[in-house]
Amino acid sequence: MQSSFSLSDLFRRVANLIRIGKVSEVNGAQVKVEIGKVKTNWLPIVSTAGDTSCWIPISVGEQVVVLSPFGEISQSVVLRSIHYNTYDAPENENDISFNAKADIKASSEGNFEASFENGIELKTNDTYIYVHDGNVQLKSGNASITIDNNQIEISSENSSITLSSSGIQLSCSASSIDMSNSNISLNSTALSATPNFCKCMGGA
Repeated sequence: MQSSFSLSDLFRRVANLIRIGKVSEVNGAQVKVEIGKVKTNWLPIVSTAGDTSCWIPISVGEQVVVLSPFGEISQSVVLRSIHYNTYDAPENENDISFNAKADIKASSEGNFEASFENGIELKTNDTYIYVHDGNVQLKSGNASITIDNNQIEISSENSSITLSSSGIQLSCSASSIDMSNSNISLNSTALSATPNFCKCMGGA
């Protein structure tokens, strides 16, 4: 009787070493998995955890592998995931694709941040790149370039150039040039040129 019980227990443990099931419930980094008619308790997900880590939320319905040391389901961990009908593989298997329904963020201790929440946003030290819905911004220190709809603006600490459908505007400190609507206007506290020219009408 004892040997019969030990043999059946051995078969059970061997059968439980590697099982395939579907995620039925999600609670952060733990899931419950349905294996046939059996539902497990909360099990941890195998992920990348440490000084370098990666967090990708798991979904209900993902087909996963359940690994059970010594065949004990209570000690199992979940290895994700296997493509099947609900979450099928891409049509072109040669493409490298990354699809996500959630926002994507990345960062490092080297002062680098990337966010894909409302477009593309990249930051490193004092350099910044932002792309969203027809708007592009590039900034480094006190210099920046902004592209928005029909306008391009290039600016530094005390000067700027604006190109738009209405014309061109240049400004530097207290001086400015505006070329728009077939007109050219200059605004400055002083006006000079090299070589010198006569400021009277029609003379050079």
